[in-house]
Amino acid sequence: MIINEIKEIIKFFINYCPGRSGQYLRRIFYKKKLEAVGKNFTTGIGTIISNPKNILIGDNCKLARFSSLHSCTESKIRIGNNVSINRNSEINSCNGGSIVIGNDVIIATNVVIIASNHIFKDRNKLIKDSGHKAGKIIIGNNVWIGSNAVILKDVSIGDGAVVGAGCIIRKNVKNNEIVLN
Repeated sequence: MIINEIKEIIKFFINYCPGRSGQYLRRIFYKKKLEAVGKNFTTGIGTIISNPKNILIGDNCKLARFSSLHSCTESKIRIGNNVSINRNSEINSCNGGSIVIGNDVIIATNVVIIASNHIFKDRNKLIKDSGHKAGKIIIGNNVWIGSNAVILKDVSIGDGAVVGAGCIIRKNVKNNEIVLN
């Protein structure tokens, strides 16, 4: 029990260490923990990566301050090359979901990408006790996702698409399509 607490303290220090020293520590730490990580991977302070063994990150990727990648034992996240994930964004493939992000993708501040939803068909059960339904999200190459957008399960966003700020994506977006609310 005390060993786990010490590990958590070390992880906290690494995640919140500022400046270049912190970036260097996080790069070393996550290179050992992630399934695979390419060259020039950087993270800002407060970045959270859960279950990193199921996460693959390509070359030249950046996770900004307080962004998070959440995966679970049966889930996967695949991130291509030259991807920028900005502050306070969350990418969550838990509960059996899968997320694939192509190359040259810009994800703006406060974006939520989540590959599962709560099940709420049985009104005799509490929603929190009803389980989840997993899905898949595929984001193509050269995509821009604007601030505060939400991408829900079972959608594909085509190459060259733009998702405007504040959009909720529940259905597929075609190549080069611009989606605005």
